[in-house]
Amino acid sequence: MRKIALLLSLLFLVSFGQDSAMPDNPWFDHIRRPTSATQEELCALAKSLHAAFKGGMPAKKIAKLAPSDETPRAVFITIGGNTWPGRTYFGVGFNFGLALESASAYLIANEPEFAKETVKLAKSINDERAKLGRAPLKEWVERQAHPTEWNWLKLDVVQVAKPVSGFIMSNSRIALTSLVGFSFGPDMGY
Repeated sequence: MRKIALLLSLLFLVSFGQDSAMPDNPWFDHIRRPTSATQEELCALAKSLHAAFKGGMPAKKIAKLAPSDETPRAVFITIGGNTWPGRTYFGVGFNFGLALESASAYLIANEPEFAKETVKLAKSINDERAKLGRAPLKEWVERQAHPTEWNWLKLDVVQVAKPVSGFIMSNSRIALTSLVGFSFGPDMGY
């Protein structure tokens, strides 16, 4: 009888001890406080991320580079070169490490597909030029040879997100600078 009572007590604690209001996946509206990481820590993190991605580090190990911040967080990682547009990957997590792991996993998983599509595009552009009797574009030849080449990394960390109801873009007085942005819920297809 004692074993059954102990088992029921444990089951009760496990079932009701969890925060039932927390969803399975966090989103921007869960980010209510700025990160505890300092500007210097975030700059050092960006440099470490650059080296980690260039070195082929897996996402799980990259997550360990995150500052110790256990609050929900969203991060955007943008990589690019001097000639071509950057590519941005984002991740959201219940803490900084999980957000960083999510964004890193997307980057690592999607860069090979980006490379394939870029090579196809570069080849088709230069093939079309050849049909017209024109020389291939040097930039596209280089892009075809090195489709995922990048030399800079930018890290954006969402500090606070505040829900706004009834937002209409054309009537907004919110300045949408690089410090202020907006997000839609995951159920809206983003």
